[in-house]
Amino acid sequence: MRIGYLPVAVPNPIDRPKQLRARAERALRALCGCLALLVLNACSSDALFLDRWVLAVDGAAKGAVRLPAHLEAHGLPARDVVYTLTASVELPEHLRGQALDLVIPRMWARTSLTADGTPGLALRPEHAGAYRQCGPHVHRVPASVTRDGRVTLELRVLHRWTQSGWVDTLPRLVRAGVAEPAAQRSEFFNVFLAMGGTLTLLQIGFSSLFSFFLERGLRVYLWLGIQATLGASYPLFAFGFTQRLAGRYDVPFLGAALVLAFWASVRFSYELFGIQRQPRFWNALAGVGVAVSFAGFGPYHATAWAGEPESWWVVSPSYTRSPCAYARCAAAARSARHGSTLPLGSRSHSPAGTTSPCGAVLGMCGAAP
Repeated sequence: MRIGYLPVAVPNPIDRPKQLRARAERALRALCGCLALLVLNACSSDALFLDRWVLAVDGAAKGAVRLPAHLEAHGLPARDVVYTLTASVELPEHLRGQALDLVIPRMWARTSLTADGTPGLALRPEHAGAYRQCGPHVHRVPASVTRDGRVTLELRVLHRWTQSGWVDTLPRLVRAGVAEPAAQRSEFFNVFLAMGGTLTLLQIGFSSLFSFFLERGLRVYLWLGIQATLGASYPLFAFGFTQRLAGRYDVPFLGAALVLAFWASVRFSYELFGIQRQPRFWNALAGVGVAVSFAGFGPYHATAWAGEPESWWVVSPSYTRSPCAYARCAAAARSARHGSTLPLGSRSHSPAGTTSPCGAVLGMCGAAP
């Protein structure tokens, strides 16, 4: 299977800036509309926010905490424990005498609730083998305990990894069955968009790998396929699929996969722009990143080891390739103005007389004379 040549329409250099400006304006209006809807939706909530709680670890009181907070700063140990957060709540008139929902938009832990000693019904439970919940937590408080206007809530949390002690969103009480805006946004971004991102990245990855196996010389597709497939590990982690495979030890594998995805993106850039000399620095940096990911293999060390250190030392240097890539693409665009036919793709390390892989991008972007 050969990749042939296709004629590329010659754009009018005068009209192109106008078209780009019009597209940017439409995108900006759409973004502003989405933001306005989110703000109006957030303002429409009549939720009762609960920020003052009392922390106890395995029955031993640790003192009052004000949420949001990372509870390791309040005495939560880095080991498997069960901790509770207790709050005595004075209900406003519009929430008395009816069933309520305690909603936590995002908290990566398994939770259960009791209200005045009565177990609350978990409306969105995770599967039995999960150690964290990826969507919002919603617990039903029965109407029988809200009639007198005062209720004591006890939230029981299974502490199974570092971030199960991070309460980054305020718990809130709403009328039973009422959609809570922050919980909806959390579910949309952390679950539904994550699923869509997974499908998109896997489709790109598998299609690119398939193209490489059909035409072995197109190594640019090999690196694009590896990058997209490994990059899908993050949305898979976000909506909880990886914990079905690796349990509480999925974070180190996630860190290693993302490091290798960025390493593949660097190799992809070199292949795409026809840079045959590829420094070994990137290989060494990726090896260090993978080693760092697995150095903190335990669930209470993986976040510290595979999180911020890798972001600074492995991921950030990869982005330094972007200015170089843009500069090379601009130079290639200027040099491509002498012809009106551009290839769809080319072989890496091709012999004299063939076209640079940059022609693929220039052809798809319309960078013709």
